Amino acid sequence: MKNYRHYSLKCAFILCALIATSCAKNESNPQEEDKPDGNTIPNSLHIAFETPHWQRQIDCTHLDLQPSDMASDNTIFYVFASSESTRNTFVLSYPKHASELEKPGNIGKFPVAEYRNPTGPFQYGMILPLDDDKLDFSHGRLVSKAGSSATEFTEITEIKRVGTDGTYALFQIKGRYGFNSTFQKGLNDEAGDYVKGTFHLKVRALIE
Repeated sequence: MKNYRHYSLKCAFILCALIATSCAKNESNPQEEDKPDGNTIPNSLHIAFETPHWQRQIDCTHLDLQPSDMASDNTIFYVFASSESTRNTFVLSYPKHASELEKPGNIGKFPVAEYRNPTGPFQYGMILPLDDDKLDFSHGRLVSKAGSSATEFTEITEIKRVGTDGTYALFQIKGRYGFNSTFQKGLNDEAGDYVKGTFHLKVRALIE
């Protein structure tokens, strides 16, 4: 990465690799899991992606996402996790406090994030392999580029409060995204594939 302004966020992703926080692909119905429909957002907890070379929907039912403060803005949380089966990692930012997260005005479109570098709430970012035959890092990675346009976006379609956990309120955030990517391999960067997909994640926000 060329942008290391958010040092604590970078360190958190290094920690993520060490502790291997991961979504798990649901093997009970592999046909359904492998072929997400970009126009429909499943009600199941998941992340999904589609590139010109491959697509997957990954079950996140049992994913326990722990929020972290964004270094540049202490009113925003972010969560992240990695998938062992697809070797992708995603990040999603959102308002830190429950009272802000559940505001009706949060339904809509927001920018998409450069991977590891969200700059505001409701920004999704990702890094993933070029295809399922090139999972090893030596083959390079597609890295989301920041953008805000008709094709570069994070769209929040539903925010639902579903419970409490101590000082946190539990929410489910549903949405879709699209981003242009950079293909990074070694020291070389070049234009990568367009990536789109959906997500439906359970997150924590502070109760004031």
